[in-house]
Amino acid sequence: MPTLSDLKMVNRRVNDQVQYHTDIELYDKPELWVVADRVGDCEDYALAKRQALIALGWPIEWLRLATCWDENGEYHAVLTVDYRG
Repeated sequence: MPTLSDLKMVNRRVNDQVQYHTDIELYDKPELWVVADRVGDCEDYALAKRQALIALGWPIEWLRLATCWDENGEYHAVLTVDYRG
């Protein structure tokens, strides 16, 4: 059964282990979605968190990627979790 402690652990681990770099810096492309390993941008963080939670047995239908433009006009992506614990 998925737990909130799993969710917090994955969030903390990815945030601590991945260093933020834009896709332009990393790939010389404005946008490229890859699962972050050591470096990545917002959607890469979200994909890494999603992958880690799925590996821990979280149902894929609980995990969604959301994109938006933030208050500074920047593109942003996050993982949303529909936790039913």
